[in-house]
Amino acid sequence: MSTAPPLGDIALQLIRQAATDAATEAPPNWDLYRELTDHLQRWQDGGKLVENAALLVEWLAVELSAALVTQCGSWERAGMWLTGYGDEVCRAQQHEHPAGPAAVAIISSTLDARGAETTEPAGLLRVTATAAAVLGYLRSGKEVEDGRELALTFILWAGSLLAQLLQDPAVIADYRRPAPR
Repeated sequence: MSTAPPLGDIALQLIRQAATDAATEAPPNWDLYRELTDHLQRWQDGGKLVENAALLVEWLAVELSAALVTQCGSWERAGMWLTGYGDEVCRAQQHEHPAGPAAVAIISSTLDARGAETTEPAGLLRVTATAAAVLGYLRSGKEVEDGRELALTFILWAGSLLAQLLQDPAVIADYRRPAPR
């Protein structure tokens, strides 16, 4: 029996940490970086890195989508935001292996699915698109590093949006995305 927390709980905890940092204008949180790296390393050691990294990114993308749609007010406006911001991110990342383009592709498929459950066709397409983007991004021998960069992209984007939406660190600490109606 595993004592590891569920991936959704890990995703929310990391986003809350990033949101609290953003709301309090704290310096870069190396604890968040180390915590994410520790999860990835444990998964690699247990032979589950690719599977768990893809699932974690899926959770993070869904959380980011929820915050984005809430902030923008509609799915359509969130898509327009992504088009502009995604182009900006892709242009700005000039290093050898940028996470931005993969993250933009993942969040785009998440927004296109409009919150569909994984048992629905749109949800299955979203999960497949996420898995394909994660697999395409992870380089052999650099899976932990690449998984961390991709997950951090989502954590920092979602954390920043959540901080803008909730503003109060005490409210952020208690944040749980409401269940669908």
